[in-house]
Amino acid sequence: LTHEKALVQSGFEGLIHTIPCREFVPLIESGKLEGNELHEITQHYLEPFHEMNLTTLIYGCTHYPWIADVIVRYLPPSVTCIDPAHHIVTQTTHTLMNLALLNKSAVSQNVDFYCSARPDQFAEVTARFLLMPTPNVKLKTF
Repeated sequence: LTHEKALVQSGFEGLIHTIPCREFVPLIESGKLEGNELHEITQHYLEPFHEMNLTTLIYGCTHYPWIADVIVRYLPPSVTCIDPAHHIVTQTTHTLMNLALLNKSAVSQNVDFYCSARPDQFAEVTARFLLMPTPNVKLKTF
């Protein structure tokens, strides 16, 4: 379900403008969280906020908080940013609790990650961003 569909289904009747930011994820995953390239791309992507007087930005990817400080530099000060990751964590916690799968143990346990492609790359990026040893990643087709 896209943000746009979710907003419309919940009764939102305002303007929704989707901005695909295809270059963000490769930059973030390669560790380029600063620099001219990121700044130029960000400025370009966020031009509609200035041109169309948009008021709210909803992150469409869990990678985007890693560059939030860059993103806000190129937004008008009045724009509100929403990071749905917080809501995803809350919903996931409730789902795990409802299914009696939530591990409340304080003891560190092995964690398995599943991804749909490039498990080696996923493991490398996950280790870098979560500051952990290289995790066990399994390929899973959904």
